[in-house]
Amino acid sequence: MRKRSVMVSCVLLLASSPVWAVSEFLDAAVAQYPNIAGTRLESCSLCHSSVPARNSYGTAYANGGFDFVAIQNLDSDGDTVSNLTEIQDLTFPGNAADTPTGSVQVTIEPAGARSAGAQWRVGPSGTYQNSGAIVSGIVIGSKTIQFKPVAGWTAPGDLPVTVLFNQTITPSATYTQQQVSVPNVVGMTQAAASSAITGAGLSVGTITQASSDTVPAGSVISQNPTGGAQVAPGTAVNLVISTGPAPVAVPNVVGMTQAAASSAITGAGLSVGTITQASSDTVPAGS
Repeated sequence: MRKRSVMVSCVLLLASSPVWAVSEFLDAAVAQYPNIAGTRLESCSLCHSSVPARNSYGTAYANGGFDFVAIQNLDSDGDTVSNLTEIQDLTFPGNAADTPTGSVQVTIEPAGARSAGAQWRVGPSGTYQNSGAIVSGIVIGSKTIQFKPVAGWTAPGDLPVTVLFNQTITPSATYTQQQVSVPNVVGMTQAAASSAITGAGLSVGTITQASSDTVPAGSVISQNPTGGAQVAPGTAVNLVISTGPAPVAVPNVVGMTQAAASSAITGAGLSVGTITQASSDTVPAGS
């Protein structure tokens, strides 16, 4: 008897990829770090738990008994930020592209320092920035703000700050204007006084004149600011220059006795000069 051929159709059912049973690992991670719940960190821990050899972070995670204690203080991606910090900031340790960063905005006072060129930077190699500028993308952690030297101003010292994840910190700093001592020019000639003032880094201000019985004409009677005062560079120093003694009216002593005439002269601030004698048919003797 001939055998009958029978064709059998086979259907191959393709099952979906198996799901790793790692809930206990997730539970351990979320229990210790609640902030990772629902984030991609939680999802990443699936592979890290199930396939320990996936990368160094996963290996360390697995070898640590499925919790973060053994590796939390490590820096898996070499970005200077610890794994624990990145976990708490909801970024991904092991991926340098996800390094947690923040921003810095520094305000410089006073306005005079800003106009003189005062600037700041995240030291020691950052680019100098103007007051109020925002520098973003700074890896979180301890940083140092440095300030640019400006002529005529004393810059603040280095300012330590802590950059926070996804935040802008806003410190401020004050430059101090440098001071110079005003030279004492009272009694000097106007030319000598002007030279001393400009030589001290100051400027000659308003020049006025006044009479003086004690200061020779052409010399300084007074100044403002006074000698020894501490002022900003470039400050104007005003001078009062002597014109000599003030003129006075000469009293008319013709016809007075010599004694009365002498008294009137000295009373007017003058002095009795040479006395000579002459005969007169109209003026009494001694007058």
